[in-house]
Amino acid sequence: RLGVRCELETQDAIYFTREGERAPTLRRELSARRAAGLAATWLSPAQLRQVAAVEAGGGIQTRGNGQLDPYRACLGLAAAAAKRGAMVCERSAVTRVRVEDAGLALTTVAGGTLRAARVIVATRGATPLFKPLVRHLRSTQTYTVATPPLGVRIRAELGRRTAMMWDTDEPHHYLRWTRDHRIVFGGADQSPPPPRRRDAVLVQRTGQLMYELSTIYPSISGVQPDYAWASDVVSTPDGLPFLGPHRHFPRHLFAIGAGGNGLAMSFLAARILLRGHRDTPAAGDELFGFGR
Repeated sequence: RLGVRCELETQDAIYFTREGERAPTLRRELSARRAAGLAATWLSPAQLRQVAAVEAGGGIQTRGNGQLDPYRACLGLAAAAAKRGAMVCERSAVTRVRVEDAGLALTTVAGGTLRAARVIVATRGATPLFKPLVRHLRSTQTYTVATPPLGVRIRAELGRRTAMMWDTDEPHHYLRWTRDHRIVFGGADQSPPPPRRRDAVLVQRTGQLMYELSTIYPSISGVQPDYAWASDVVSTPDGLPFLGPHRHFPRHLFAIGAGGNGLAMSFLAARILLRGHRDTPAAGDELFGFGR
């Protein structure tokens, strides 16, 4: 609706297993999705070879998914909010939140004070201001590589390239295609290493991911990544984020612990927090609360 230029496009999603013994479990997942009203179809090994050029034991395909450039989307949404009267104050870290009779007073790192009727805390995890919430969360580090733009010959061997893909490995992998014909491939999650070890671990995990990608697409064997990076992921024990109020922090609403589902969970959180701000919660919102 806002016309934000962020390479938004519709794609299918394929959730597949390369282990034949996991296919029955994946079929039960398909049945559960259908029972929940989600349209999905089963892909046989032959269909997976045709659609995605993957040798696998089976998979689930869903339609109507989307992907975008999150950086451009963020800038576009911030600009649209500012145009409608929002104040966007970067680099204004809040160091203290004090409850007052009329609302909340926020002190910034530069010593300024902001007053508000309510504060929404939408952060990856629990910042130092909210240390009691750390016990609800767990941290991991995930790794991602991006190949160079792949040539016509290699692309011809890699299927239709019109779907986002996940596998059932533990930890799982995900695969995306960019418009300039790169593969973005992620996974190899682990507990966060000590700071002094992070660079060495990134090198090791980069090599691991490129090898694992070559087992899915042998034709890219020998290709070196253009980019590799590590990301901190904060999630909850049951995998659902915490969205809503907390009894120890009056006039606060939280959106934390989204794990690696940032885009989808952000949309969900926006709806739940708006209802919370208006004091009009919907049935089911409590499933994402701290009291679950």
